Amino acid sequence: MTTKALAGAALAFNSIYLAAGALTPLLVVYRRQWDFPPALLTVAFAVYALGFLAAALTLGSLSDYVGRRPVLIGALAVQLASNLMFLFATNVGWVIAGRVVQGVVSGAATAAFTAVLVELAPARRRALGPILGSVALTGGLALGSLLAGLGIQLTSHANAVAFVALSVLTVAGGLAILAAPETISPRPGALRALIPDVAIPPAARAEFLAAAPVVAAVWMLAGLSGGLAPSMVQSVFHRDSGLLDGLAGFIAPAVSVVVGLSFARVRPRAAMRIGIYASIAGSLGIIGGAASGHLLAMFAGQAVAGLGFGAAFTAALGLVIPLADAHRRAGVVAGLYVVSYVGLGVPVAAAGTLTDVLGVVPTVGWYSAVVVVLSLISLGAQRRLGNRKEGSQMNRRVFLAGASGVLGQRLIPLLIKQGYVVGGMTRSAGKTELLRHLGAEPILCDVFDADALIRAVHDFAPDVILNELTDLPDDAASIGAHAHLNARIRTEGNQNLIEAARRAGSPKILAQTVAWQLPDGPDARAVTELERSVLAEGGVVLSYGQFYGPGTYNEDRLPAEPRVQIDRAAERTVDALDAPPGVVLITD
Repeated sequence: MTTKALAGAALAFNSIYLAAGALTPLLVVYRRQWDFPPALLTVAFAVYALGFLAAALTLGSLSDYVGRRPVLIGALAVQLASNLMFLFATNVGWVIAGRVVQGVVSGAATAAFTAVLVELAPARRRALGPILGSVALTGGLALGSLLAGLGIQLTSHANAVAFVALSVLTVAGGLAILAAPETISPRPGALRALIPDVAIPPAARAEFLAAAPVVAAVWMLAGLSGGLAPSMVQSVFHRDSGLLDGLAGFIAPAVSVVVGLSFARVRPRAAMRIGIYASIAGSLGIIGGAASGHLLAMFAGQAVAGLGFGAAFTAALGLVIPLADAHRRAGVVAGLYVVSYVGLGVPVAAAGTLTDVLGVVPTVGWYSAVVVVLSLISLGAQRRLGNRKEGSQMNRRVFLAGASGVLGQRLIPLLIKQGYVVGGMTRSAGKTELLRHLGAEPILCDVFDADALIRAVHDFAPDVILNELTDLPDDAASIGAHAHLNARIRTEGNQNLIEAARRAGSPKILAQTVAWQLPDGPDARAVTELERSVLAEGGVVLSYGQFYGPGTYNEDRLPAEPRVQIDRAAERTVDALDAPPGVVLITD
């Protein structure tokens, strides 16, 4: 049932962005059919961003209060209405109105769909939820454009074919959501949630300001690919081809999907710099292709721009969001939404107006120049911030629970090498000298002594709490007998750490769990509870494969997959300290 519900939710989410992507080449058809000015074509593209932004800021968190299903069913019903508006449109006014409605649907439903995909994902494959969300969103934009372009190429009724098919898909998605279980319980506060909350806390402000210019730049490039590039196929390159129009809208988002998924393991700072360089190169490739009349050169520039989008935007999320306390992250996300969708909508609308005055190629030249300038501003800020971070890394403090364990002993030297101050918690007085020898500040405390733990965390004042606690026997054959002990440390112990974090200013929390399916029992239920509670705090779940290597149960043999070599697990854990909220899979 859970697998079917997850697939149905992904299908419903995808239907929304397929419709948004389909408009990219269809706008060119509408202009040819109704003969309206070029400026109105870009307005019809840009108003989607305004609708999205208005809905995201007001309705984006509504499902946290009233439940996922009411918001998703309502959004899909409105989506069906917008499909019918496009199906029966008789002039560009209907299209512009439909695009506003389409933007409102996307803004209202995206957060709820992303959340429900995470909540419906199987416990042993939590990372599947965010992956499906990413593919459904950006992949939907890409595939919608390509399929609509193919329809234009093959039939004279592409608009009717597209929106009849999309309406059927939307209805199917709605039925899937109706059949899916509700994943959260309603709670009070829905009206208060409608008030926009855009706030960047001081701890995240420097990273936000450094990332904002390139975030605007990559979304400008997204607007160029979706709003101007399809019409340029005919106006600049003199190719009358619906398929090429669709391809112009497909390339950048398709590449960004692949890059966004591939760059999940790249350090955010490095990914950000790659994204900046790719954005500059991509914008130069686009204008170079337009100026020289080479369509393939423009397509290549769009592909590089897609790389820039996938790398830079993913990195921005990873650099900015973790710096905000859990209860302030909604304001940070809202701030990123504002920068993103203003970058998507406003410049492309202005460019549409300028094409009547300057011409298409000069307008794209100025547009690309602005992208380059914004990217260079971010590049300078990233270099200054990166140097400052490297110089001040000694100020970052990690409270490591489970420091004397097999993984903990490997983590301490790696963290020290990276410049962190490590507080190593152990309940064994005999292991404090070992922790001191490894470079940690020993903290003698029992995780089940809630009051002592709260004092210890408060006194150490960590930036990060890393929970690597387990209660396992020395003999692997006795694991089953210890299941209730391990379950307790994952529930009561983890909850005590969360409460201690709340009392100490809500530092970021990362907690260990397993990447394989446990048999039903106390340990399996404890893993589910640990993951739920850590994600609810905006933390990171570290989902490890079975350890092998020196000091583990599997010193001389490879365990079944999923598995991970113990030293590799330690390296990946240090990398994950900067990961955005969610599940990080740590396997070979």
